[in-house]
Amino acid sequence: MTKIYKFQDDISTDALKELEKHTSLALDTEGSGLQITQRDNLSLVQFSTGNNDAYIIQPNRKNYKAPNIVKILENEKITKIGHYLRYDVSGLEYFLKCNIRNIFDTKIASKLCRTYSQNHGLKDLVQEFCSKKLDKKLGSSDWNKDLNELTEA
Repeated sequence: MTKIYKFQDDISTDALKELEKHTSLALDTEGSGLQITQRDNLSLVQFSTGNNDAYIIQPNRKNYKAPNIVKILENEKITKIGHYLRYDVSGLEYFLKCNIRNIFDTKIASKLCRTYSQNHGLKDLVQEFCSKKLDKKLGSSDWNKDLNELTEA
């Protein structure tokens, strides 16, 4: 069972200490649209240590002050792993005014290593390497609603 930690505005100091113990973290964001730095907002930041956990943070969309998240993102000792991070990095750097260090993008890695395929989407990679089908039907959730209204699904 996945342990979900929900935070409003920023992660707690205790959560920061826990995440800083790891050499790599999964990273994902959600926004209110695809033009995150021009028109749309950064709605959610998500980390995972890979140990059946999820740290879900809904940033303060008035000022985007999140110094603990920034400490994680700028920490060169922690590899931030994600798929197609161009969107995530641009949104995080724009809204949180940070400079993300040490990222590993699985889509770029797939294009470099899997030259035998044209399919480099996350769904394809998870199917090939983990033999699991991703259910993307919840991907269009309203990430701006109250954090307590977000379900485990």
